[in-house]
Amino acid sequence: MGLFVAAELGRGGPTLEMARGLKKELSQIGFAPLQARYLYALGSLQLGAGDLFSAQTNLSLAVDLAGQLRDESLLQAIFNRLMERHRAELKISSPGAQDPSAGRQAEAIGGERLLFDPGMFGELKRHLGDTTPAVMMLQTGLFHRDQGRPDLAREYLLRSLALNEQEGPAPRFDTALAQEITGRLYLASGEYEEAFHHFRQALIAREGRFGRDHPGLSSALEPLVDILLIRGELDEGKKHALRLAAILEKSFGAGHPELASVHILLARLALRAKEPAQALKLYQSALVSRESIFGRDSPELAELLAGIGEVQLMQKDPEQARANLERAISLGGRGTGEDDLGLASCLEGLGQVESLEGDLARSLSSQQRAYRIREKVLGLGNPDTARSGRRIGEVLLAQQRPGEAAQWLTLSLRQEESLGVDPHEIGTTSFLLAKALGEAPASLKYAVALGERAMHKYLEAEGDNVYEKQEVSEWLQKFRKR
Repeated sequence: MGLFVAAELGRGGPTLEMARGLKKELSQIGFAPLQARYLYALGSLQLGAGDLFSAQTNLSLAVDLAGQLRDESLLQAIFNRLMERHRAELKISSPGAQDPSAGRQAEAIGGERLLFDPGMFGELKRHLGDTTPAVMMLQTGLFHRDQGRPDLAREYLLRSLALNEQEGPAPRFDTALAQEITGRLYLASGEYEEAFHHFRQALIAREGRFGRDHPGLSSALEPLVDILLIRGELDEGKKHALRLAAILEKSFGAGHPELASVHILLARLALRAKEPAQALKLYQSALVSRESIFGRDSPELAELLAGIGEVQLMQKDPEQARANLERAISLGGRGTGEDDLGLASCLEGLGQVESLEGDLARSLSSQQRAYRIREKVLGLGNPDTARSGRRIGEVLLAQQRPGEAAQWLTLSLRQEESLGVDPHEIGTTSFLLAKALGEAPASLKYAVALGERAMHKYLEAEGDNVYEKQEVSEWLQKFRKR
C-alpha cells in the first residue's frame, strides 16, 4: 500500500516510475477495488508531475470503476485532488467566501461558462456540495469532449444522466448541464431528434430548479428554437422564442443586450416566414445591442450583418445588401479568417448579390469559398454546408452547366434528406435538380419525379410558399408534355 500512501502525500520521482512498472502486474489482478485505487494513485502522481493528459486518462478510468463500485470515498479523494491542483495553479479563493445569491444567479445564467473555466471543479463543488458519481462522469465527459473525442464524451455524459436518474427525481444543476452538452454533441453530428430530446430534458430540469420564468432557461430554449427552425417547424419555434423574449425582457428590461440573441432567432423565423420588414426590424435591434457591447468594428457583428443583407436581398435591394455584406466581410477578416462561419454567411449573401448583378463567375467563387469554410468547420453532415452546395449548383445551372450543377445538387439533396431539414429546403434543392436534369431526354422521367417531389415538399412546408408552388406547377405542366 506504500504506493497509495505516497500518492496521498504527493511524492513524485521514483514513486512515479515504480507505479508505471507495477501497472501491468496490477492490471492482471482482476480485483476492481484495487485497480481503481491504483489508477487513482498513478493519476495523482502524474498530476503532480505535470503530465496532465495521462493523469486525466487514469483518473477517468478510476472514476469509471469507482462509480461502478459506488466507492464514494475514492470519488471524493479524486475530486479533492483535482481541486487542490487547480487551486494551487490558479490561486482560487475559497468558494465559501462568495455571496450565495450571486452564486445561484451565476449558476443559472452563466453556468455553462464553468465548463470552460479551469476552476470548474471547485465551482461545481460550490454549487453541488459533495461530489457524486454522476458529477464525476459529467467531468470525464467534458474532458473527452475538450480532447476532441465526441463519441466517448457522449458515452460518459449519458452515464452521468443515468446515475442522476438513480439518485432521485430532484432537479439538479449538473443534470441540466449534462443534458445540454449531450444535446450539443448530437446537434453537431446532425442528429436532431436526439438533440431535441436532450435540450427538452434540460429545459425541464432548469424549470424544476429555477421556475418557468427564469433567464437561466435560455441555454435550453435557444437551441430548441434552432432545431425547430432547421426542421421548418416555424409556429412551434416562434412560440418558444417569444416565451424566451418575454422572460428576458421581464428580467433585464426591453433594451437590454441579453435580448440580442433571441431577437436574432425571431428575425430568422420571420425571414423564413417571408416577413422581411419584421426580420429587418429585429436584426437592427440586435445590431444596436451588439454594437453597444463590442463596438462597430468587431468581427462579432459579421454574421448579424449577413442576416441583414439576406433580408435586403429578399426586399430586392441588392445595393444595400452588398454594402452590409462587404462591411461584414471586412469585419470578418479581422477575426478568424477562413475558419469564420460568419464570413461564410457573408460570402453566401455576396454570391447571391453577384448573381443578381449578372456576375456569375464572381458569384461562383464566393459560393465555393463559403462552401470550403463550412465543410472545414462544420463537416458535410450540416444543413449550412448542404445549402452552400446547393448555391454552387444554382450558379452552375445559371451558367448553363447542368451536368456539374446536378452533381452538387444531388450531394446537397442527399445531405438534406438524411438530416431531416425543413421541407422547404428539400423542395428547393429537388426543384433545382429537376431543372438540371430536365433538358436531357435520358433523365426526363426522373426530373419530373423530382419536380413532383418538390411540389409535395412545398405543400408540406410551413409558411408562405405560393411563389414556389406556382413556379413548380408551371414547370411540371411544360415538362410532362415532353
